[in-house]
Amino acid sequence: MKKLYLLYLLLAFSAALPAQDSLNMSVRGHLAYQQNLNDIWAYVDSSGGEWALVGVFNGVSIVDLADPSNPTEQFFLPGAGSTWRDLKTWNNYAYVSNETADGLRIIDLSDLPNSAPYKDTIINGITTIHNLWVDEFGYLYYSGDGVNAGLTILDLNSDPWNPSIAGVYNTTYVHDVYVRNNIAYAAEIYDGELTVLDVSNKSNILTLGSQTYVNAFTHNTWLDSTGTICFTTDELDAAYIYSWDVSDPNNIQQLDRIRSSLSEGAAVPHNTHYLDDFLVTSYYADGMHIIDAHRPQNLVEVGYYDTSPSVGGGTFGCWGAYPFLPSGLVLGTDMGEGLFVFDVNYKRAAYLEGVATDAVTTNTVSSVDISVMNTALQELTANDGSYATGTPDSGSFTVEAIKFGYLPQDTVLTLSPGQVTVWNPVLVPAPAVGVTIRVEDANTGNPIPNADVLTTSLGVSSSVLTNTSGEYVDANFLQGGYEIIAGKWGYVTDGTTANIDSANNVVVIQLQPGYYDDYVFDFGWTATGTASEGDWERGEPVGTYVFGIEIQRELDAQDDWGDACYVTGNAVGVGTFDDDVDQGEVSLESPVMDLSAYNNPWIIFDWSFLAATAQGNPGFRDSLKITLDNGNTRQLVWVERDILNNFWTRDTIRLTDFMLHTSTVTFTISAADNQFDNIVEAALDVFRIEDQSTVANTPPLPETDHLQVFPNPSEGAFSLRYDLGTATSGEVRIYDLEGRVIWQAPLDDLQGTLTMNRDLPQGMYIAELISDGVRLETVKVVRQ
Repeated sequence: MKKLYLLYLLLAFSAALPAQDSLNMSVRGHLAYQQNLNDIWAYVDSSGGEWALVGVFNGVSIVDLADPSNPTEQFFLPGAGSTWRDLKTWNNYAYVSNETADGLRIIDLSDLPNSAPYKDTIINGITTIHNLWVDEFGYLYYSGDGVNAGLTILDLNSDPWNPSIAGVYNTTYVHDVYVRNNIAYAAEIYDGELTVLDVSNKSNILTLGSQTYVNAFTHNTWLDSTGTICFTTDELDAAYIYSWDVSDPNNIQQLDRIRSSLSEGAAVPHNTHYLDDFLVTSYYADGMHIIDAHRPQNLVEVGYYDTSPSVGGGTFGCWGAYPFLPSGLVLGTDMGEGLFVFDVNYKRAAYLEGVATDAVTTNTVSSVDISVMNTALQELTANDGSYATGTPDSGSFTVEAIKFGYLPQDTVLTLSPGQVTVWNPVLVPAPAVGVTIRVEDANTGNPIPNADVLTTSLGVSSSVLTNTSGEYVDANFLQGGYEIIAGKWGYVTDGTTANIDSANNVVVIQLQPGYYDDYVFDFGWTATGTASEGDWERGEPVGTYVFGIEIQRELDAQDDWGDACYVTGNAVGVGTFDDDVDQGEVSLESPVMDLSAYNNPWIIFDWSFLAATAQGNPGFRDSLKITLDNGNTRQLVWVERDILNNFWTRDTIRLTDFMLHTSTVTFTISAADNQFDNIVEAALDVFRIEDQSTVANTPPLPETDHLQVFPNPSEGAFSLRYDLGTATSGEVRIYDLEGRVIWQAPLDDLQGTLTMNRDLPQGMYIAELISDGVRLETVKVVRQ
């Protein structure tokens, strides 16, 4: 789909085939390319020979699959450079779209392997097309074209070399479409809808019904063999593959949804395809996935092959999939790693389903966490108490049901492929016990009155204050396992975990004096501003996206307590342009800090800031600023302008470089949108003051202590010197400014130097050092 690709088009990836995670899939053959790939389709000639039709950035590659272990390019048909290319076939012709120029490409495949003549043709002024579909009646559907934006329908029957227009649907933008029996299932991506259309009369297309949903960004659709179930994907980080009952287009019902297990759900699903009750999905950074859809109300992952060195979210990796060859081979295109030919073991899942009820009332219980132990399977019961999950494995498993307010239940079940095992857990309410939580000064042992205390168990939280004795006492505290966090302004937030029952019901938390805030609690920061929207808000951040790119962070900084931070605009269910900072400035001021007894105070904080135009270029005159005030002097001390940095970055400011450290110091951070229609988003987390006993110019946490880049800026290759300290493992990653991993390398030694030889386009990048799975350091890298 269309994206804010600032640097993507020129990136080149290693042609070497990586050793990757796999389940019930293996590579039969592989073909590397010098250019990035996009979509994939296939063709079977009159003698039964199978051919891969591969979309390449600069053309179309026709690959002979006569020896699947050694796929061989027979023809390359050059074309306008385009990140996006889609391919479909009708009889002996292939039709290819692109988003740059020249309209529709038509390829005559009838003379393979001898020749593949082709032509580019512009029909009705349409020079750019995003996706294609050809139905069983010989009608070709343009979607997302540069003129009608919705659907343009061509008739291929009379002359497939010279198609004619049969109809147009231009009510809204259609990103992709699947058509069968004159019913079209349109992915209306920007409206976030699955829309069902009657296209039997091509000159009078009728809307039969539509459905939207939470975080909808409907990217592709595919129908099952019965014609009653439609599957969709959303091209977003951490999005789902959905199954929908479309038997009544006026009442489309969601049946189930599923995410990839490889990235714990973080990866982006691209295109899904239905074959014999299985879904074959190209899954970007997580490669190719196989899902058992035999029971569409219980989708189960049963296979995968991770083609890509990229990890997590972002839109690098496996773009296309084609599972319909008579031989049973599955084709996949990875943008950077080339063409893959797969053997797939289509394995039926072992299903686990049931209903949870209350042992006392016999009512059904929702939001019960059903977990299959020693697996990644985890499911919440629905509003009616029901759940459905499954595993590609068979055997005996311990299954647990847990919910706050109930005692955990577990059982041992035997799960078998293709079989539905039913377990209906009956939950017993948890007994109440007395509890005392005491908060003390770690240096003196004195109680801390009016300290905030947050208790959390199984996703349920309660916030209270300690009394004058520094205690919170509750005679009716529910038995269970808890995370307990305590904090107060002027102390460093801390916490513990505890299993509370009648024999273990006293918890003591000691807090070190000092100024610290990770925004678990409301310590009294003050938000003001002149902007029309996008005020600073404290809470768990709600990620926002433009064309699938994360603009506002979805997660807070990860090395603190809780999931909260301060962000600019945090409304749920609104568009990116509806809740960013607009037409003014928003400021966030800390409570007063008494730093008069400090020797050499340093301010340390995590921040992110993105200022961009709608086209993805850096904003104009937008800024993120920090101002310090000691009661006598107020001074601007730190500015970032017009940058695309949606990463969490840690910075430090030495107070004595600017003013005396008095008893009335405040810290103010301000985000400003100075040009209408720019996207401006900012975030703040893990704020703290650290003191040094001696005056020095070295910050307490030097940004480049563990990772250094040189030369920086560079005009070509550059080196990364790293030091993992006491870690046991690590890796280095380089991201572009859209958050895509463009290079990564495991580290065999605790210290060393790596050289980055890849010819990157000019621009800014982020180098990140990962230590034992946690980010240790980030450094900005400039390529001139």
